[in-house]
Amino acid sequence: RRGNSDEAQEVPETKFRDIVSTLRKKLQVDNLRSSIDLTDLRLACTNADPNYGSLWFHCRRLPMYTPRRVIEHAADDVADEIFRYANIYLAAMIRRMAVLATMERRMPHGAESDAETSDPDIVNWENSLDKELRRAVSLQLILDREDPTTGLVLLESAMQGSVFITGLSELNRHKPLGSMTLLERRRALFGT
Repeated sequence: RRGNSDEAQEVPETKFRDIVSTLRKKLQVDNLRSSIDLTDLRLACTNADPNYGSLWFHCRRLPMYTPRRVIEHAADDVADEIFRYANIYLAAMIRRMAVLATMERRMPHGAESDAETSDPDIVNWENSLDKELRRAVSLQLILDREDPTTGLVLLESAMQGSVFITGLSELNRHKPLGSMTLLERRRALFGT
């Protein structure tokens, strides 16, 4: 804090550290798991036996698992996955916050609400925000940077965006079915 006046103003670095600390806590596995509300999904799965392909069968660990249990395993798997790559998600959130901070002074009244709106000022601001997010330095470039003191490159720099398509990186690295052996195909399709 700077103390030139009676009212000390918060230093941006302090605010940034508080935000990062909060985000890290939210990315803890237990917090992630407790934040997933499966109530409506469990109800929808009561009398269903869906087949959603390899992602479904990956989470269906045994053939006798009910759809409810598969959904619960999927939620746990996604929470574990987010925790495993929390540093990448944290970097992405910080990047987004930096872009939002630069756009905040131009934010029209009412834009902070999550409600859908047709207000042209808000729509134009959101479109500008989307353009700024696309123009900002890519997360790939941020993670590819070499540490000038050690010459080391983060392992995350080898990650491709396609790894995060489904929420389960293991499946996004899967071989195409055509290149799998019969046994591998059976495992991918039926989970056994």
